[in-house]
Amino acid sequence: MRKILSILTVVFVLGACDQAPDRKPESIEVEPASLQVVVAPATEVAQKSEEGRHKAMAASMRVFAEISNILRSDKDLAEKNRTAQELLERHSGPEWYFLEQMVSLELLPQLLDAREKNLDAIGYYTSLLAKNENPSAPLLTKALATLQGYWAPEEISRVAHQSTEAAISWLSETCPECEVGGVNEEVVLRLKQGRDARFQAVQKAIGDLAQLMDRERER
Repeated sequence: MRKILSILTVVFVLGACDQAPDRKPESIEVEPASLQVVVAPATEVAQKSEEGRHKAMAASMRVFAEISNILRSDKDLAEKNRTAQELLERHSGPEWYFLEQMVSLELLPQLLDAREKNLDAIGYYTSLLAKNENPSAPLLTKALATLQGYWAPEEISRVAHQSTEAAISWLSETCPECEVGGVNEEVVLRLKQGRDARFQAVQKAIGDLAQLMDRERER
């Protein structure tokens, strides 16, 4: 079974069914749009133990902190991409599945919104999210649509199918009423609003992915 963790872009970690770490959540400003989801994919390394998953997340967050300000800055997008890929090359291996998702979730939307599309970079981060079974179906749908004509139809269809399965699994496994002890009521409400909005977006994107797969198969 895939293990799911939700993270906020303010680096506040909240396990989908796990206890939040020790800190003062009352001081954290949470917006629904800031909710991101990372998962422990169904691989031997990722599923080894709960303690191992928490250690992997902690290690990834420490490394991610090295470049998070750069990725969120006004620096040139090409420079951000180089910095990100160099970081991922230095921290390669199956134990860095959280880091790969965190970097990809931060940078891929920027690449997709850029006027001049770096299709090689878009493909790189799309592949990382798909490989790690990330359930961000809306983002992956947009990425795959952008990659049409650059990736082979069978590759787009394969990744669309993979992303659909990940999204369906996430929707079925996530527990909306999980205990989030220690967080004040306002933060809980915002988290639930963001989570509900993500549920709806993922459900819609699953249909979009199915249409994308059908179109690619017809080519």
